Amino acid sequence: MEVAAKESLLIRLQTYLNELDTFPDEMDCGKPDRFSIVAELSAIKNEVKLESRQVKTALELFKDSFEVLRQAHTQLDINFNKQREQEAKLHQEAERSLLLDLLELRDRLQAGYEHLSNYHPNWLDNWNKTTKHIERIANGQAMLLRRLDEILARRAVQPLQSLGQHFDPTTMHAVQIVENPNVADGLVVAETRTGFLFHGQLLRTAEVTVNKITSSLNSNS
Repeated sequence: MEVAAKESLLIRLQTYLNELDTFPDEMDCGKPDRFSIVAELSAIKNEVKLESRQVKTALELFKDSFEVLRQAHTQLDINFNKQREQEAKLHQEAERSLLLDLLELRDRLQAGYEHLSNYHPNWLDNWNKTTKHIERIANGQAMLLRRLDEILARRAVQPLQSLGQHFDPTTMHAVQIVENPNVADGLVVAETRTGFLFHGQLLRTAEVTVNKITSSLNSNS
């Protein structure tokens, strides 16, 4: 029994010693030393620096791209606004030209209506019913004038009030001068052609007759 126990103890001791020889190697394999840690940290640091430089470069590229896009967008806005202003100006000029043509038509209708309204029939006209025919034509002219004035009003065209006003060379053109001591100097006493405003701005000057116009106004006429 003692021999067997001794052999058992020897075997256990041998096994322990064998395990003791291999255990430090296994521990060394699982636990890095300081040099390995420093090397790995240095590699990580260099990698972070490299990635940081790449990110910075990318941000600079994005910044330049964004600036180019911003400048392009700004230029597009400028070009769009210029084009819109040019289109608005062309539209306004075309509209003004059309309105002036309508005013010329109105002048003709107004002259025809006044001529018919001032017509004085004789006994022969009354006998052959010419007077009634002229009245019907005058009424038709009046209806056309009212209709045209409605169209002009919808286009923001309003007649310029000049009769009884003091002469204004910026909106009026003196075509005749009279001397009436009973009327104030520089007062408009007659209107040969009506002036008009378009959206509050002068569209056509009025042609007027002024009482005792001064030399300065006379030079402007």
